Amino acid sequence: MDWSSLALIKAKEYTKWSNENDKMPSIKSDDPEEKKLAIWYKGYTRNNNGVKEYPEVNKYLEENLHYIKETKDDRTLQTAEEYIKYYKNTGKQPTIKDNAKLTRWFHSVYNKDGYQMTNAYLNKHIPQKKKAIDQAMEYVMWFNEKGKPKRTVKDKEETRLANWLKNYLTQNKRNDEIDEMLINNNII
Repeated sequence: MDWSSLALIKAKEYTKWSNENDKMPSIKSDDPEEKKLAIWYKGYTRNNNGVKEYPEVNKYLEENLHYIKETKDDRTLQTAEEYIKYYKNTGKQPTIKDNAKLTRWFHSVYNKDGYQMTNAYLNKHIPQKKKAIDQAMEYVMWFNEKGKPKRTVKDKEETRLANWLKNYLTQNKRNDEIDEMLINNNII
């Protein structure tokens, strides 16, 4: 038996379980069968560890798990709308202190490449580039006035700025304009 046949068998087991239980299997489940199916699906859909995707398996999953995909997309867009509503009502993006759920959701979705549709929707309503440039300017002003901010001080503003630079330098989506600003001020 080849790998695509095995993957198709797993896909059929997964869809059968999902349809019988009217939900996706959970990795956190105490039921070993449910947990095993959830791990398989996560690995297959994320293409982890070089797992090969098979067109016939993808087609089978699309045809038989369509309601789950729609539900996931709907939830993502609903959360995006909730995030935008918060932004428009307060004039700022939520912080962990303000709304931990939205903040964590945003950072997990916005910084990943797999959610282009959601990122485009958020970019349309929330000016990310402007916010990032404002934060960079704030950092540069602090740096020029007081020196390099330290993360281990009691001043929350100084700690926030120090963390901002650390996070900015380690993220995948860097901005040329911000990089140039930081280089011109001898920060990086």
